[in-house]
Amino acid sequence: MTGEPTFKKSGTGLIDPTSAPVTQAFQLPKRPASLEGKTVGILVHNKWHAPIFFRFVEKKLRERYNVKQVVWGNKAFTSKPAPAEVVDELARQCDVAITGTGD
Repeated sequence: MTGEPTFKKSGTGLIDPTSAPVTQAFQLPKRPASLEGKTVGILVHNKWHAPIFFRFVEKKLRERYNVKQVVWGNKAFTSKPAPAEVVDELARQCDVAITGTGD
């Protein structure tokens, strides 16, 4: 079983650090025809360069697409889903949201 040590005769243990995949079915929403005047959510993780990259994305969204507002959300790990309260808040405040890896 994942995460449980297996032992050999030598007494050395091996632990499988992987977890079982988590899947969730969902329907993608219809994309807006334009971002002009929209509120855009940016979901950022704690990778070193992510905030730098997404500040650049925010700048381009404002310059090129005339977005009304950018709302930031944070998640601790790239390998885990964002907390439900962060996702719910972005969904409540934003017309669209983006995320990605900043490394």
